[in-house]
Amino acid sequence: MKRMKRKPPTESCKPFSTAGVSAGSAKPAPARRLRLPDRLPVPVGSVPYANRRDELKQMTPADHVLLLQATDAWQQVMVPLCQQIDAERSGRGLKFLYTSEELELFLVYGRSQGLKSIKEIRASLAGDMALRERRLLGFDRARNTRGPHARTMQRRDGVPSESTVSRHKKRVSDARRRDLWMEIERRLRTEHLQTEELQEEARVMNLDGTPLLTHYQAPMKDKHHKTAFNEGSITCPDGGYVGGHNDPGKSGHAAGTWS
Repeated sequence: MKRMKRKPPTESCKPFSTAGVSAGSAKPAPARRLRLPDRLPVPVGSVPYANRRDELKQMTPADHVLLLQATDAWQQVMVPLCQQIDAERSGRGLKFLYTSEELELFLVYGRSQGLKSIKEIRASLAGDMALRERRLLGFDRARNTRGPHARTMQRRDGVPSESTVSRHKKRVSDARRRDLWMEIERRLRTEHLQTEELQEEARVMNLDGTPLLTHYQAPMKDKHHKTAFNEGSITCPDGGYVGGHNDPGKSGHAAGTWS
């Protein structure tokens, strides 16, 4: 059988240029959207993730909670309220195992972890890998060992139960806690903006298409699932996920998030 020679490609069928084409794809790589306002400084270099900085590598969420507790904002806004609640509880003759501030710090720890329910927060603190967190927050010692109501605990003693935290949340309504946190946030923001470093950083705005990356896990969705298929591991419910095979610049107005 005679083998035919292959003709050289004509102008109309010459291979297209691979410039600007991503590996494994026949489509041109999308250009990243980056808009910088004319009257603001252009950011120089890249800012490392917080938990990759040398001075922060060893910090846990419990360390962050204690840093917040030590601020003037917490001491002036949250502590007086917790003391008032405890005084009312003592006045009614109630013997409580946890102070209101301890229970509030329990909730703060959950927020720092991106946990949404009391059950999830307790499971995280009571786990085998959370010994250091329990020690830092004071939840490493048994609380049910004295008095006429002492009892043997089936679950880890020292970590507040779901019912204990639920009663605390009823004493401070969600609306009141929101107002308290807004005031704490306002005071912390004012305090931080007194430093020259943050004053300079505040001049740079991430708006309109700039992805804000986070280490927390955003909901992951596709056309095969009506809801997020990573429902059990979501720690950033308001974020948007951009897969590793996509350009982060395609995140548009939503936050491009990475776990």
